[in-house]
Amino acid sequence: MRRTCRYASKIRRACFWTPTYPCSALFTAFRREKSSTSAGISTSSRLEPRQRLTRTLSLVPRIVDRVDVPVIAAGGIGDARGFVAAMALGAEAVQMGTVFLTCEESGASRLHREALLRRDAGHTGLTRGFTGRLARGIDNTLMQQFNQTGTEILPYPLQRGLVRHLSVAAGTAGRPDLVPLWAGQSAGLSACTDVSVFLQSLLEEVSAIAGPISNWSAKYRESHATA
Repeated sequence: MRRTCRYASKIRRACFWTPTYPCSALFTAFRREKSSTSAGISTSSRLEPRQRLTRTLSLVPRIVDRVDVPVIAAGGIGDARGFVAAMALGAEAVQMGTVFLTCEESGASRLHREALLRRDAGHTGLTRGFTGRLARGIDNTLMQQFNQTGTEILPYPLQRGLVRHLSVAAGTAGRPDLVPLWAGQSAGLSACTDVSVFLQSLLEEVSAIAGPISNWSAKYRESHATA
């Protein structure tokens, strides 16, 4: 997984990211589409707890209708259903993250992978307690303690260093309730522990319907653009 990090800077230069909120997202997409970017990533993963969130499947078509570069859907997509839905809304590709954490190749700890495979894995929350910056994870005792009113959170990266030491000890003791269990909104959708098996299954499932969906989506955008 870490070997792919050398491509991160190239991806940032080639793409633009949209905010979570409708007005900001549309303005950002229109403005940055005029720059030299090659694609736009529409994501619902960056949000504040008390602010209104526009979900990925609501945000994607709004961005697609206003830019001429390919749109990549990100946030809450964890299986072929989400993939196909994003394509129907006009996305050219998707970005998936949490779904890969259950795979042994991800580098996630055993406790983390097991937690993601539980039925209640989809119960996630937001906290600044993991790193000092807002993050989403499976709701557990550690998150609840951090989110209590009056709890002091150190600034990043001091909080991250503090929690890292705690998580090492908690992991050794077999205490998933005291480990930061990073997870996105697609937590609980993956039951696969082998990345090659998951990717092959995803490819087969999406390929079975991707062609007609893409063609329909393209015709829909074309007809509405000329209407």
